[in-house]
Amino acid sequence: MRFLHTSPIAIAVLSLAASLGVEALPSFGSKVPNGERVPCLDEDDPTCIGGYCRGLGHGSCAGGMPGDPNLNPFGLDWRAANYEWTTDLCQADSDGDGFTNGEELGDPCCTWVAGVLSFGGS
Repeated sequence: MRFLHTSPIAIAVLSLAASLGVEALPSFGSKVPNGERVPCLDEDDPTCIGGYCRGLGHGSCAGGMPGDPNLNPFGLDWRAANYEWTTDLCQADSDGDGFTNGEELGDPCCTWVAGVLSFGGS
């Protein structure tokens, strides 16, 4: 089983607003499986907090700017799903890399429920 596959979606899915003017909602990390534990590609990136990206669905760990959220394909799909982890979103391959969103976030069977402790190995 793959856990937090390091593809563009796994890296860009989560970033935290670490500088003024960046628009990201850290609480979104708790709305997808393992959403607060997606590793950054570059640990020297100032937008990484403890080695993890914490924003969700942006094109980079820097997040987006007000009026320009810079959403990546996962972010667009997640917005279309009303920011809810659904079976359809889980089974989709938003970034087209051959892995479902669920496989990339540690929920290959699409059974994760928000508010329940995330699962998967590290």
